[in-house]
Amino acid sequence: MNHVFQGKTRCGCLTTTHAIEFDFADKWYEAVGQSLYYSYMSGEKPGIVLILENPTDAKYLTRLKNTETHLLQYL
Repeated sequence: MNHVFQGKTRCGCLTTTHAIEFDFADKWYEAVGQSLYYSYMSGEKPGIVLILENPTDAKYLTRLKNTETHLLQYL
């Protein structure tokens, strides 16, 4: 379910384990920041649901995956 945090920011879906941001493919970079912030606010793991509307959107999924792989090197 949608959850509103202090400061009126809205997490797309907050579960007992994840703070999930839903966003369209071309906004993948915004989803990264928002999911990390919602994770910080909730104490849950960050998650992203990327909405791909056509085959050309696959490049954004690749960018997201590459960014995730890069970030995991620092954890």
